Formats: sequence, structure tokens, C-alpha cells
Amino acid sequence: MPGYELAAYEPAQREDYLRLLQDAWGEAALSSAEFDWWFSRNPAGSLMSVAQDNGRVVGVAAHSLYRMVLGGRERDATFSVHATTDPVARGRGIFVGLERKHEQEAEARGAAVVLAFASAPTAPLFLGPLVWTEVGRLRVWARPVPRLR
Repeated sequence: MPGYELAAYEPAQREDYLRLLQDAWGEAALSSAEFDWWFSRNPAGSLMSVAQDNGRVVGVAAHSLYRMVLGGRERDATFSVHATTDPVARGRGIFVGLERKHEQEAEARGAAVVLAFASAPTAPLFLGPLVWTEVGRLRVWARPVPRLR
């Protein structure tokens, strides 16, 4: 038994979700307004879940739903976004549990594919216990354009 429960996100857990993102990402974390943009303004919706241990939120994750063209057909897809686990609860399978929950929910909605850009800590989880397939390693390069006066 994992010692935690997975549940659908409730609006009352908003501050807990933001707190965990802030703890994990510091200044790079979503602001309150960005959180609303990601999860309230997507017309296709989102899958959002939390992991709780004795009523305390110790993990959060979401999938944004989108339409994309696959094999020439428009299909439903989800994109794994904004997930983290409280440091005191890491190593207990929470991230993997939340991702599996969302994969099952996406499949039930008819999604054809689930996508993610894995971070260094999550890549072994996607490629290991979640049994995802790496489809490419993107390298994005940019050069600032000097301002013309």
C-alpha cells in the first residue's frame, strides 16, 4: 500500500498546488494568473489530480487536453504539465501514480496520444515504470537579434 491517496483536484486545493510548484521551481513557478490561464482558459479542459497523505497535498499533476492532427486526422491528445511531489514524499511512486491516473482518464476520453517534455528527474520515470517511448531529443537554439536604432 503506497500510504497516499490519489484524487481529482478540487478548487479548494489551489493554494496547495501553487505552493508545491513554488517549492519546486522557485521564481520560475507558475504565478496565480498563469495557473488560471493553464487550467481555466483551455477550452478543451484539463485533467488535474493531487496525491494526499493524511489529508495533506504532497503531489500534484495535470494534463492539458488538446486537438492535434495525427496521421492526417484530427484527434484528441493530452500533454503532461505542471507536476511535482513534495520533497518529504518523494520516492513513494506519487509522480508515477498521478501520471498513470491521467493516462487512464485520457484513454477513457478517447485521447490518441499523451505527450510530455520530461525534465531530468522525470525522464527515467517516463521511460522506466511508465513505459513511455522517447520519440526525439529536441534541441532548441536561439540567437538574440540586435535591436536596430
